This record gives sequence, structure tokens and C-alpha cells, in this order.
Amino acid sequence: MINNNCRFYGRATEDPKIVNFDDGKSMAIFSMAIDDSYKDKEGNRVDRAQFPKIVCRGGIAKVAENFVTKGKELLVEAKFTTRKWNNENGEARYAVEFIAEGLRLLGGRDASSAPAAPPQGEGRPAPPPPQDDDDLPF
Repeated sequence: MINNNCRFYGRATEDPKIVNFDDGKSMAIFSMAIDDSYKDKEGNRVDRAQFPKIVCRGGIAKVAENFVTKGKELLVEAKFTTRKWNNENGEARYAVEFIAEGLRLLGGRDASSAPAAPPQGEGRPAPPPPQDDDDLPF
């Protein structure tokens, strides 16, 4: 069975944008900076960053609202989704989003390695070690 699961280790590039709904529910949206690298045709390592959009709902949205800030080191477990809509000209538009199913606050005295949302299973590998801050794109 193939699962739609992603795991991101990086830093928030912004404070979450909070959307409050009439029914009392909320949603938190932010992007993360994630290191990515590959080898070019000549065999040289090319470093770059990716910036996935993270959408948090329910209790995870409250955690993001209260504890996620720009530069905060995070481990996010999410599922991949594509949202489609038509713009004012009737043209189809798409957005790739990652719906958070787990969020861990990492690094610093105020963060704990305990999950902010219930874990999705036992025996998971540990997150990658923190990288030198000089390698971050912000």
C-alpha cells in the first residue's frame, strides 16, 4: 500500500497566517525553508532550498498559532494535496499544499522534542541533525 505521507525538516519562513471560521475552527498557514541538493551534469553538488506551503487545522493550528514563528526549527508530517479553483477569468488555477498531520517544535530552550500533536506511530527514525545556521536561505 502506498501512503500519501511527507516529512519536512526545516525552518518556518514566516509567522503563520491564521484564518478563523464562523464555527470557531481555525487554520494556520505558513511556509518552510527546506534544504535540497542534487548533482549537476558535471558532478558538482548544487544546493538550493524548497519552500512548501504548510496548512494546519484543528489542534495543530492552535499549536502553530501559539508557538511557530519565523525561523523556528520544525519537523512537519503532512499529506500532499492539490487544490484547484477558477480565477475571475475562468482559468483553472492550482496550488500544491501540505496538510499537517503532526508538528514537532525543535531547537531552543522553549521547544520540546515531544510532539505537539499525537504521534502517528512508534519506532520512527529520529529527525536529521540540525544544520549550521549559515546554510539557511534567510
